[in-house]
Amino acid sequence: MDVRAAVAVAAGKPLEVMTVQLEGPRAGEVL
Repeated sequence: MDVRAAVAVAAGKPLEVMTVQLEGPRAGEVL
């Protein structure tokens, strides 16, 4: 699934909001 996340691409730099791929929850997990 595609989600938007704030990502630290380098130390001391502002976070960048980007779309990343996230695996969906497996059996017994919740999101």
